[in-house]
Amino acid sequence: MKRRLLLIGGAAGTGKSTVARTLAARLNAAWLQLDTLWIAMRDAAAQNSKERALLDIDQRIRAQAEPAEVLLDHHIAASEAVCAALPWHAESARLAWLYGNWLADQAGQVALPVVSSRPYATASDRILALT
Repeated sequence: MKRRLLLIGGAAGTGKSTVARTLAARLNAAWLQLDTLWIAMRDAAAQNSKERALLDIDQRIRAQAEPAEVLLDHHIAASEAVCAALPWHAESARLAWLYGNWLADQAGQVALPVVSSRPYATASDRILALT
């Protein structure tokens, strides 16, 4: 059996989870959302602890009491805490990004097509077209 690992990255609200669920269903595979690990780490931290406050970015955003620059600093600090607990995540994401850029460049140098986001209706359809 061929094993594959797909890493899907992007900004909040861009459909990463939707794509992951769709692919997992179509490929009969499991999927893991990093937010699940983040939430588990937050919930495992003691109530009113500095760790819990650091990881509870959603609460800070909902409170709307801090400027965007401060929220960004806290979000980066929380991300660093998660990456410290999961050292493979930061490196695998960086390597996936570097590899994607290198691969697109190599394809362009030998006139191979790079799959664009069109004409596919969804990111899931685009990715499945490659499998």
